Amino acid sequence: MIQTELFLLLIGVSAAQEILRVKAMESVGYLWKEHKSALIFCGAASLVWSGVTVLSEVPVYLSLLLYFLLRYLPYLRVHINGKMIQTFSMIGYLHLSSFYLMFLGAASIGRGSVRNINLQSSVKASGYLTAKIVLCIFYIIWIRYFSGKNVKEEHTDYKKSKIFLLFLWSCLVYEMIDSILASFFSDNVFVPALMISGNALILLLTFLFMRHNYLIVREQYLEERYRKMEEAKARKLLREEQMTRMAKTDSLTGAYARGYGIELLKSFLKQNKLLTAVYMDLDGLKEINDSKGHSVGDVYLKTFAEEMKKNLKKDELLIRFGGDEFLAVFPGIGSEETKDKMEKIRREMEHPEKDRLPIHFSFGAVSGQKTPEELIKEADQAMYSDKHNRKEERDTVCPNN
Repeated sequence: MIQTELFLLLIGVSAAQEILRVKAMESVGYLWKEHKSALIFCGAASLVWSGVTVLSEVPVYLSLLLYFLLRYLPYLRVHINGKMIQTFSMIGYLHLSSFYLMFLGAASIGRGSVRNINLQSSVKASGYLTAKIVLCIFYIIWIRYFSGKNVKEEHTDYKKSKIFLLFLWSCLVYEMIDSILASFFSDNVFVPALMISGNALILLLTFLFMRHNYLIVREQYLEERYRKMEEAKARKLLREEQMTRMAKTDSLTGAYARGYGIELLKSFLKQNKLLTAVYMDLDGLKEINDSKGHSVGDVYLKTFAEEMKKNLKKDELLIRFGGDEFLAVFPGIGSEETKDKMEKIRREMEHPEKDRLPIHFSFGAVSGQKTPEELIKEADQAMYSDKHNRKEERDTVCPNN
């Protein structure tokens, strides 16, 4: 009879095997909520099977067939037909049955027939215990190397998956034939050798598949990590570009920001070439904001900037100094030519062809090799002089206003 300690150890290892099996399935995303009831039934039935097969005189082939049905039928009951889940279940079954048949074959050499050896409860318990310990090690290795990889069925090569599933079914048929030979032709001297060599070959082939699958999964995992790193890098570059663009340009008008614009002005002045700076101030912006709202005032500013940029060449700059004040830089032309150009732009803005508000502004133009501060200050003074002259002209034309 089987020792109580050995039997309890077998039951404990069986329970550990079921827990590790669930963890292994969870580690790669094979386990869903609808599996829970099937796994609970399967685990409980496996523990019962371990006790019944060890304590009773069940032939090897019936014992393994019952174990396969307990492993496979619960999944069919909940309509889980995925190739991945079938493959995983059958690999676990083949590992246990192969190790058990190899153990029986090795135990029967020099000790009698396989059938008589299988009827000894202590031998059966030791065989199943050995197989289940090996299976627990397999699940631990699986969890160690595949955890977090999340191997989805959509990433599977279905042609190769079907081929391997067919191979597993062939191995299953071989296991049944091997167990039948062990039961009915157990006195033949070649049966133990066939059991050991055939099942060792099955284990080798399944190991090679698992290694190949691990390499594929690792490659997929590394590719996914690389893709995520590239996406994070692209997002970072985009944010940096946006921040740089925000630092260089005014968000409302699209003109250069004050700080960046002054740096560009300094770089032009270092070239010691003719340059004219024009300081501009929009007339009537406060009245528009007060009477029609700031949204209309924003449109007024944007329209002015757009019309100005249409009249500027590639190397000419438009800088927003703040509020309703702008600075334009014209490299290569003098102040008189610049004034003529600005007068033309102003007439076009004050008498628009399209259905929009007329835009009025005052400007002052100064040229020469000076510091940026001097150019801006003198252009600002010239702008106020222009604003004063324009106001006097309006008062002369309309003395009551």
